[in-house]
Amino acid sequence: MPTLIHDGEVHIESNDILLLLDNRFPKVRLIPPGEEYRMVDLLRHEDDLHLDLRTLTFRYTQPRGEEPRSKETLRHYRERGSGTVGGRPDSHKDRELAFWNIIADVGITDEAVRTSAGRFNMALDQLNDHLQDAHYLMGETLSVLDIAWVIYINRLVRCGYPMKALHPGVDEWFWPLRNRPEFDREMQVPPDVQKAVDDNHARQRAEGTMLADVMGI
Repeated sequence: MPTLIHDGEVHIESNDILLLLDNRFPKVRLIPPGEEYRMVDLLRHEDDLHLDLRTLTFRYTQPRGEEPRSKETLRHYRERGSGTVGGRPDSHKDRELAFWNIIADVGITDEAVRTSAGRFNMALDQLNDHLQDAHYLMGETLSVLDIAWVIYINRLVRCGYPMKALHPGVDEWFWPLRNRPEFDREMQVPPDVQKAVDDNHARQRAEGTMLADVMGI
């Protein structure tokens, strides 16, 4: 879980951290002037796909086992704590519990994969259209939105999502950013994890169950 502690405040959401850093350290701004509220909406749209990304990641990276969160861990999450964030009911808690319970009961089904991949397909089509006339997602300069989407797309590519075939403009935008040293350094995975991913993909390739296969591509 990403965590930032700054001036005694604890921040645990990736996009909240990105927005906070841009606000607290204005020497290099990554939100275009006057676009602050729009940026929040755009990041919320990206964050709405988080469980879809997790669905694909759990099936198409390393195997997670039949019960990646134990019943005891889920019971603690359900029963402990105030159930609030910032004094308001935690709207994510029920959704998170439902996800983990489904994983334990039925796993990641082909239907779930197609649903999540379909949502990404629609979102990435929109990004692809935008990138026909711009170098970056909010125009001609790098922004917080680019950083957020690079992280998501890196995971999709690792899952075997056919980015170049479906969204060539996104693919052309992604790789120059992904290969920058500052991005590459943060997105490396340990060799044992990479081997587990490679072994999992080799098995799925032999079975004809890779992500593109399930998507029908």
